[in-house]
Amino acid sequence: MNKQHFRPAGPPGRGDKYLRDVARDVQRAIRAAQHDYHDESLRLRPADLAELSLILAEFAEDLHNDIGIWRTFEDYNRQWFGVPLPIAEGCEGADGAVITADRVRHLLWVLFAVLNPDLTLGPEHPDLQYLAEAAANALAARMSPIPRDSGVKRFLDTPNEHGWDIKKKLVWLGTRSYLFRTACRQYLAEQEADVGNDKIGPTDDFICQECTQWSGLGVLDVLAGVLPLTADQRVTLRGWHERHAALYRIDAAEADVLEVTNLISDRPYRVMMGSGPQPFRPGSMVFGSLVPWGDYWYWSGAQRQYPAMDAAAVEDIRQSMIARSPSIVYRYRKDLLAQAVAGNERQYREFLDYHGGKQLVVYPDGLSMAADEQRRFRLMYEARSRKDVDRVMAERGLKNPWPNMKYPDHILNCVNGIGLHYDPQQGVEMMANFNDVAGGFAKQGRELTENEMDAIRAFIQSHSISPSFVRSIVREHGDASARAAFLLRDRGRAYALEYLLRRYKGSAFRKVYPNMSIVP
Repeated sequence: MNKQHFRPAGPPGRGDKYLRDVARDVQRAIRAAQHDYHDESLRLRPADLAELSLILAEFAEDLHNDIGIWRTFEDYNRQWFGVPLPIAEGCEGADGAVITADRVRHLLWVLFAVLNPDLTLGPEHPDLQYLAEAAANALAARMSPIPRDSGVKRFLDTPNEHGWDIKKKLVWLGTRSYLFRTACRQYLAEQEADVGNDKIGPTDDFICQECTQWSGLGVLDVLAGVLPLTADQRVTLRGWHERHAALYRIDAAEADVLEVTNLISDRPYRVMMGSGPQPFRPGSMVFGSLVPWGDYWYWSGAQRQYPAMDAAAVEDIRQSMIARSPSIVYRYRKDLLAQAVAGNERQYREFLDYHGGKQLVVYPDGLSMAADEQRRFRLMYEARSRKDVDRVMAERGLKNPWPNMKYPDHILNCVNGIGLHYDPQQGVEMMANFNDVAGGFAKQGRELTENEMDAIRAFIQSHSISPSFVRSIVREHGDASARAAFLLRDRGRAYALEYLLRRYKGSAFRKVYPNMSIVP
């Protein structure tokens, strides 16, 4: 593996040239440790061993030079869980520059889960602890005499005046740093079937919106903690997950600034482009995403340019975006957001009224759930004024005022329970085969079957299931089965559930929007 591929642009530090030797030494230590494993679950293929060794060397470089990536990770953990290393624990009061076995163990614990998603690994696994001690000892001994001067730190210490200064650091941190590059590679592989050879869009999506198993942190969160920014700048940077994706009209191109109008919201923006020839011409249309920095906005990701469109074509695109991508439109159409929030709150109250105050309802099968939901919507619309019902029917071309609910076959054909939950922020969510989840939680961590543990893990790991849904069943049965399913036993008892929710549902702890479209 080419170490230079992962280094940022710019002059190297005096310690950079030693990293290859550090990676080689820690690889020897890992290879030797593998001979004494209790089982085969953590044994690495040669390619994975080489990758992991380089990651460990760069992790040691981070601590040795106080680059701040791992320090930022521990700072967020202290803020959320009261400890620097949740579940795996350890390092309370330890100097941030010390390479400890606890820190290495936590790093390996998360990385093994990323490298092998099918592996459920407990932080107390004896081979994991043995490997962490061997690697930590090798790293500490090898790093001690190396000069404290890193090309990564030099790169991150460059100015942050413009949005593109921030963006180049985000791209490096998200795609090449030891903390995120494995997750980024897997994300891009998952998107490949949909986007083909386009790497710019998915890469920008990973950098700006994806949350990772590092306690649910995204690239934005970590860079905001690493760079010497003001409090307001950190808030701005962490808010880049709400990119303003829209169709824009280029109104003027003067010097290094574009004047553009968001044609979905009719809002003007001043976009910093920098010196040199401008690729956009006044009157043309551009579909792209903008993020703020300082007094200007900056393009994020790829842009697609189109010739001028007439008013009818623009209106078609506007209505299509509002209907198909409401969570994006709500970022800059606060009028529609207010309507959606009000509508969601009304439907939430109606859901509770219909189900006798229950936020979570369990049906024996998919067909009974679908029939009851159709009845709920029919009664909901019958309770409204005739004027409102006629307006909705006309706007949406409905034969009946209530929607014709369509569900996928795996929901309709499910005979192992359907969990239906109303999240107050987003709306209705459901999970098939919910009997295994409910039955597993009811056992409170004792004698869980494989099906129950698999179902509980899927329930907690699913991005489409809200923390509110999980907490609803935990309020009834406790979190012992969740801890058992993830092999956490009694570790982190006070915060274990919240850690799992952040780790696997990090985006739910950002700003979320109602999962409904509003017809303006």
